[in-house]
Amino acid sequence: MSGSQLIFKVAERTHVGRVRRINQDDVWHGQTPMGFFYVVADGMGGHAGGEVASNLVVTLLMKRAAKSDPNADPVAIMKDALYRANIEIFRKGALNPELYGMGSTAVAVLIRDSKAYIAHVGDSRIYMLRDDQLHRLTIDHTLVQMLVDSGLMTEDEAEDHPRSHILNSAVGCHPDAVVDILPEPVYLTGGDVLLLCSDGLTGMVDDKYIREVLASDLDPDKMCGFLVDMALKNGGTDNVTVQIIKAIGDRESVRPVPAPRHEPPPPEEVEDTKRYIVGAQEKRPRRMPPWLSVTLGSFGGFALASLIYWLMLRLLF
Repeated sequence: MSGSQLIFKVAERTHVGRVRRINQDDVWHGQTPMGFFYVVADGMGGHAGGEVASNLVVTLLMKRAAKSDPNADPVAIMKDALYRANIEIFRKGALNPELYGMGSTAVAVLIRDSKAYIAHVGDSRIYMLRDDQLHRLTIDHTLVQMLVDSGLMTEDEAEDHPRSHILNSAVGCHPDAVVDILPEPVYLTGGDVLLLCSDGLTGMVDDKYIREVLASDLDPDKMCGFLVDMALKNGGTDNVTVQIIKAIGDRESVRPVPAPRHEPPPPEEVEDTKRYIVGAQEKRPRRMPPWLSVTLGSFGGFALASLIYWLMLRLLF
């Protein structure tokens, strides 16, 4: 596949993981009138809902891009496609009890004239490797990330937090989804590597290993294999999906990689989140050891029976 002066090699791989029974991730890439389009979606919402939601995201984005004008604004098209997908998934969930509450993350890349336009919702991610440096092009839409943005939690604390998976935006879960678009396109040059992935990868594999794989001389298909295999080796507790795009061509001087950003949340929302995330841990009751629970339960039952027997004796005699 070629841009203006570059050839783009792409590979993708998805795996159900070692714990889940259904793969609720979806992935697609193809050529559209505007350029080459790449999508990864991670569904959620019960036994069937997640699989339906992620498939709808991919299908609706694909159809919207296929019908677009070649000269249309890529940012406008991507936003419109994700907003349309959000409304459609929300509507289907509201009409079907079995699908109620379903939703999906989405990361999308549109490449036109060697420029990559980036959009995302949720905690699936897009990375880029350039000159052996790994850049993260998306910011997670999660409650803990909100606290990081507000200076109340560090990145390391967020990565290891037990509630790091709780989203504050997803496609289809609410009539109004937050869609983040990278402020400016990424100007691509030879050697650049883009990675789109679900959190089944990033929850199992650290950025250091991701950088090592993307910086290798492997072709994209083998890169995908190494990343998925490492996620499975480290537990594979979720579906894992990766999609890798490698730019082949001359190395040229281009604009620096833009930093992702999104609108800071209102103070009242941050305070509510802080109480939910931090306060819940402070107030969480300690669980009683099973052996102690059984012992006290048995003792309590014996004491109650003895009390009843004593009262009966008092009443009768």
